[in-house]
Order: sequence, then C-alpha cells, then structure tokens
Amino acid sequence: METLTITAYTAQELKAEHPDAYKRAFKHHQKTISEHPDLDCVWVDLHKSLGAFLSTMGMKGYYEENSQSCWVTIRDTTENYRCAKDFTGRRAWAWLESNLFSKLRRPWLTANVRLREARLKRMANATEFGEEHAAKFKWGADSWKINGVIPDCPLTGVCYDEDLLDAVRTRIRNGRTIGDAINSIARVMWQTGQDAHEYLTTEEAFLEDADSLEWRFDKYGRMLPDSY
Repeated sequence: METLTITAYTAQELKAEHPDAYKRAFKHHQKTISEHPDLDCVWVDLHKSLGAFLSTMGMKGYYEENSQSCWVTIRDTTENYRCAKDFTGRRAWAWLESNLFSKLRRPWLTANVRLREARLKRMANATEFGEEHAAKFKWGADSWKINGVIPDCPLTGVCYDEDLLDAVRTRIRNGRTIGDAINSIARVMWQTGQDAHEYLTTEEAFLEDADSLEWRFDKYGRMLPDSY
C-alpha cells in the first residue's frame, strides 16, 4: 500500500495559487447549484408562507408553474371568498381586513392590562432596573407591543411573509381584484426563487460557502472528499 500526500487548499488559497483550478471549481459549483440546500430552504419557506397566508383565510392552495407562467391554485375555498374574489377598492380592503389582517394584528388590550403595561413601563424606566431592562419598554423597541399593529413576519416568522403580504397590498392599491392580488403571490415566489438561484451562482456566495463549510480542494480544483 502506498500513502499519497495531497495538499489541501481553501477556496481563497486555490484562487491565489492555482487560478485556473479555482475557475474549474467555481464553474462546477455553478453547474450543481440546483442541488444547493439553501435553495431548497428558500422554496420550503416560501411554500410555508403561502400555506399560512391561505389558511388564515380558511383556504388551502399551492404554487404552480410551467415554462411560461406561474400561479396560485386554490384548492379549498370558502363561499365567502368566492363571493369576494372580484372585489376591488374599498370593498377589497374591507374584506381583507375582516378575513386576513384583523387575524394578524396584536390584540387590543383591556383597561386592566393597559394599566399593568403602563406600570411595568414606568418601573422599567426607573434607575434601579438599569438601562438594559428599561430599553425593552421604550416605544419603537421590538419587545414593546403596540395594540392593533400587525407584527413583522406574522405568518411563519420568516421574511417571505412580508413579501407575500406586500404583493397583495400593492395589487389592491393598484385597483386589482382580490383574486388577482392573491394570484400575484406566485410571481413574487418565482422571482424570490430566481433571485436566490442567481445569488448562489455568484463568486461571493461560492466563497462564503467554501469558508463557512470548510471546503478544501486539490491543486486541480477538485473538492476533497472530507469537504462534502
């Protein structure tokens, strides 16, 4: 048996010492980007946001696409939605408030709870509690819950919630129907997936992954087995 010694390079070292091999490694990464786990995570989170969005209104559905278009297929609708899907303007806003936004808002506090929150705020601002504790209760801080406000990422806690809700709001502001607004979510999902794919094919993303995942390469640009 013969023992071979192979010099292992980080991506940055390979780029500096063997630039041609680095280019081969980078091109191979770009060709296999569809298998990247981050891309799967993006689509999983997008589908979760869509599912939570529809279920909040008592519906079920899913994203579909073909080579020419993409759309949201609503499988289980309600009579309420079937009557309202062509609403526009104020009627659309009123329906969305009753069936979607109102369910996402923080609850309005009762008088007793308001007094307790106010007392806690005054106590937190007292010097004996310290600046760090007091900061939690200042207006504008994330932990200070303002009554009736829709919190950030209210559907699943992931940023894509905001993208989907913004798409619906924008369509309604532009005079489109509720049905059109919901279907516009598909375009947002598709574009988000495309943006993620394009970023992951960049050299910046490649170097970030290579560093965080501790990939190692030989002098020919081949990834060493222990790096997988």
